[in-house]
Amino acid sequence: MENHIVYLKDGHCSYGMFQLVGYPCCHVVATINYHRLNLEDYVDDYFKKEAYLRVYKHMINPVPGMHDYEESNLRIVDPPHVATKVGRPKKVRRRDANDLRDEMWFQERVCLIFVQIV
Repeated sequence: MENHIVYLKDGHCSYGMFQLVGYPCCHVVATINYHRLNLEDYVDDYFKKEAYLRVYKHMINPVPGMHDYEESNLRIVDPPHVATKVGRPKKVRRRDANDLRDEMWFQERVCLIFVQIV
């Protein structure tokens, strides 16, 4: 288990997540609880309820439904034609360089059987 240094006055933790995301990581929370401080004092303002309400205080109108659309005189756009290919479909999985090939496995198996016979 690693130890990390927390500086509450500077808002710094050696783990780095406290500075990166703007809210306390588990190391900072443990330190705040140990000193019996208020956790909300160490969270950035844009994570608080007041900031959320400020952002969404304006009216957000709903998007109109299909029944509100106007009729068009243009022709209906059809999806493109997809031709089905003949034959067995290819495997979706692409082999990696580290994967064993079927031929290699078969050759190793034959060699093992040959060694056991001799």
